[in-house]
Amino acid sequence: YRRKVCGEKNVKLANPENVLGLGSDGFNPIKLDPNAPDFEDRAQHIATGAIPETNEHQTHFTFASRSATTAGIVDEVKTAAGENREPSLPRVRALWTQDLKKLQASVKRMLSSNDPAITTRVAKFAGDTDELVNIKSTIEAATSPWMTAQMIADMEKENGIDYAACRDRATTIYVTLPTESLVDKGTYFRVHLASALGQLYRKPGLKTTIIIEEGFVCGRLEILEMADRKSVV
Repeated sequence: YRRKVCGEKNVKLANPENVLGLGSDGFNPIKLDPNAPDFEDRAQHIATGAIPETNEHQTHFTFASRSATTAGIVDEVKTAAGENREPSLPRVRALWTQDLKKLQASVKRMLSSNDPAITTRVAKFAGDTDELVNIKSTIEAATSPWMTAQMIADMEKENGIDYAACRDRATTIYVTLPTESLVDKGTYFRVHLASALGQLYRKPGLKTTIIIEEGFVCGRLEILEMADRKSVV
């Protein structure tokens, strides 16, 4: 009904598990501009969204995994731009969860890029097998419950949801999961929030309201705590 009243382009739906058979417009969380001044910041916000803090007594592995994921996102976005394709968050996960020898080779490749946005985040893993194994395990555990085949297919659709459109015109974006998936796949909402707020904080335009239901599944998300109440409600 809302699409009929407001127009197809003004109502978008992220519905990777096809709740009620409504389909999904797709959502690529790392469709980022590598030349933007806030590129690294946004990559870091997405990484924080994708890797929730699960053990307050062992925060080292959470923060190190977020750092590694940020480096992976920066690497993937820049590589994709050079190959004239869309960047992929599932590729970032695949990089950090491959077998140890291949992962060590990937770290070596990233270090050879001489890109400070990458090298400063992965240098600590060079030659430290135990640290690399722990990071691999943390990233795998954090992403396995929600990055299913359906999620991956939805994230790799072209011309998916763009939260920046909310600043240009009155736009409604729904993000939904089946009720029974909320706990296991709630991290998906964190990634959406990190992407949405990262765009909305930087772009002026229409004031935007974000309504979060079942917010308990999101846990603590720093970018949400920094909300600019003048432009985002």
